[in-house]
Amino acid sequence: MNVPDRSLEQGAGDCKVKLESRGVGWPARFASKVRARETPLYDWLYRTARRLRGTTLPSSRLLGMLLLSERTARRGAWMWLRNQYANQIMKYRCTSVGKHVYWGGDVPLVYGAGEIHIGSHVSIGNNQTWVVGVKSAGTARLVIGDYTTINYRTTISVVQSVTIGSHCLLAGEIKIFDNNSHPLDYRERRKPHVLGPAEVAPVVIEDDVWIGNNCIILKGVRIGRGAVVAAGSIVTKDVPPFTLVGGNPARVLKRLAEG
Repeated sequence: MNVPDRSLEQGAGDCKVKLESRGVGWPARFASKVRARETPLYDWLYRTARRLRGTTLPSSRLLGMLLLSERTARRGAWMWLRNQYANQIMKYRCTSVGKHVYWGGDVPLVYGAGEIHIGSHVSIGNNQTWVVGVKSAGTARLVIGDYTTINYRTTISVVQSVTIGSHCLLAGEIKIFDNNSHPLDYRERRKPHVLGPAEVAPVVIEDDVWIGNNCIILKGVRIGRGAVVAAGSIVTKDVPPFTLVGGNPARVLKRLAEG
């Protein structure tokens, strides 16, 4: 014969009394009763709530136009304010910043004290990470040319020099390194270190280059003018001008028209 455990019931009752005394839990209990339709009243409430959930107001072109106009104006004002905020910070941090630079999100996360030069009419996307001058024995230098777009979640690591030309299109989540990030010798990695000449080589991306999503550009690479790097490529050596490259490692897939 099973004997109910009165101690458990008593404990549950005590918890319930405590929750009720503090006003905690009754909305959840009420909603549970409505969903279970325990009484005719709860059943009516359930059916009414279901009807209300799917109910919309009669459509009005005037109301729709006003709401859309309000949303557009509010979003535009917020974007303008956000751009002014980022612009003030980056003009203070950077060595030079041109005119009409658009910051499309958070202020870039910048590590290091290296030089940053940004041209005019540049568009910088959200969630940028720029490491400029960390582990550098000299002056690191990042240059971004006029009318270039760098999209979201791009990482640029500069120990010596990364130069991005004008009219370039860099898609999202690209990573550009002019260095190995760490020495190969584990003993050197254990202590503070500066990257040596064998671990650093400048990166140059010439004008009118288009780099697709999720590409990695490694040290010592020059990407020629007008080249296109297919999404997901890892570029380990120079890319000739006006070529389409792709793969891991990236290789020439076709020649492009120069006109």
